[in-house]
Amino acid sequence: QKDMVIPGDAWVIATYDSPVPRPAGLGWDGTSLWMVSDSDQTIYKLDPDTMAVLDSMSTPAADWSFGLDHDGTNIWGDLDEPELIYQLNGATGVLMNSFASPYESPNGVAFDGSQVWHSAFSDDLVLMNPATRTVTRTIPAPGHQYPRGLEWVDGVLWVVDANGGITDTIYRVDPSDGAVLGTYLPVGGSTGLLYGFAWDGRYFWLSNLSTGKIHQLVIDDGGIFCDGFQSSDTSAWSTTIP
Repeated sequence: QKDMVIPGDAWVIATYDSPVPRPAGLGWDGTSLWMVSDSDQTIYKLDPDTMAVLDSMSTPAADWSFGLDHDGTNIWGDLDEPELIYQLNGATGVLMNSFASPYESPNGVAFDGSQVWHSAFSDDLVLMNPATRTVTRTIPAPGHQYPRGLEWVDGVLWVVDANGGITDTIYRVDPSDGAVLGTYLPVGGSTGLLYGFAWDGRYFWLSNLSTGKIHQLVIDDGGIFCDGFQSSDTSAWSTTIP
């Protein structure tokens, strides 16, 4: 089955330095960008225009935390050691819920309105019910199966598949079975380790764990939801669908 290139462009319209090293998971609350850093296990509320820190709160444990999402009210995240998924009150940082991750190396979460999608390095993607704390669906991770950041947009799951190389890719997948709906591939030199991913209703946000950069992407889809990226520093992005 031959891939087809979709016409259209999207551009990295802004690149920011993260206020702290190693930006990982990203979330959007309706007005502000949220980020968790695995350098200090702290969650930061950021001004999307300047990356100035507006607020911060600690993760529920001092060890590794990579995944993050914001549902407009609550923050969702994951921990590695202990391996947990957690829910915080977005205003106070109070822990509202936590439950065991099925994985040893969790690193991504996305809230779909009722349940939480969850990723781990070299593992499938799972959907978990926060009330019952059980896995309700499992789908294969796309690409090279290095899933990192996740995002839920209009009934579709987005997955950052990254291992710090030129094959790092962003996928749009069918949440019912994991079928790949779109592939967004950076080409040229390595861009570092792509990680967190968020959608603010107009732009995508993408963090880079190794370079400490946060990128804002604007989309011109030509009738397709999203079709390609080309950055202002000449690193091209291309798109295919199966």
